[in-house]
Amino acid sequence: MQKFDSNGNHLLTFSPQPSLKNPWVVKVDCDGDIWVGDSGNNRIVKFTNDGTFISKHDFGDIPGDFEFDTDGNIHVMNHDGKKNREVR
Repeated sequence: MQKFDSNGNHLLTFSPQPSLKNPWVVKVDCDGDIWVGDSGNNRIVKFTNDGTFISKHDFGDIPGDFEFDTDGNIHVMNHDGKKNREVR
């Protein structure tokens, strides 16, 4: 994965561990941590802003889009938009 600043300048390249299979959505939370929707492994993976693995959340189906709420929860919709799951 590669990280860029808001001006497009390259900041960091890292190889995520655990490895990702078909990353779908990448978002950054208010703490600067990186969240990746790993659709090939049916999970969402969290990394620090320098690429260090923090945690993963496995799902029974392919995660689609996700959003953070003001309480720090993550709301995950599956790929076909039919289920919504909350993760802390």
